[in-house]
Amino acid sequence: MAAFYRQMLVDLDRGLRPNELEAMKYLCADDIPLRRREEINRALALWEVLEERQLLSPLDTHFLKSLIRKAAAGRDDLVAIISGYEQQLPASQSSAVPYAGISKDFDIIVEGINIKKWRTLARRLGLSDQVIDNLAEKYHGNIQEQVRQALILWSKGDGVSRESLVKALKSCEMNMTAHKIETLAQPNKASS
Repeated sequence: MAAFYRQMLVDLDRGLRPNELEAMKYLCADDIPLRRREEINRALALWEVLEERQLLSPLDTHFLKSLIRKAAAGRDDLVAIISGYEQQLPASQSSAVPYAGISKDFDIIVEGINIKKWRTLARRLGLSDQVIDNLAEKYHGNIQEQVRQALILWSKGDGVSRESLVKALKSCEMNMTAHKIETLAQPNKASS
């Protein structure tokens, strides 16, 4: 899979026009500092920066596809390269929803998050400090979006389940939120 992923990135690099690369760099202004963007002279260099910032990976090409659609409008050939790669991913590695109700679980967590505990929760879910810092920088001042994006990143990993989410919440002493999610999972269970 890694070789096919790298080949896709090379094919995109070859297909991009210079003005499209410049537009992509401009659209990344919120994610990549100016000095770093000025150093980028090829799409391959941009892909590397996006990977460093956790915005691009073999299992997550959504940001790249969105970027190309905006910067290279009408270039269906470039979008088709990404789509062709995504179709080659095994079903278990596609962007399928890990379990039913995950979106509602995320809503409950985002609504009830304690500002002081979101980073701890993200760490307990296995996100690195670098990823957490990138989210805090990218969504500065919007704790709820930082939390939602952290949960989305977690949901793309291995071992994703409602049980593991509840366990992480309880380990952060977010017991009421954990209870709400457990109750949501069992709607026919009588409340005590």
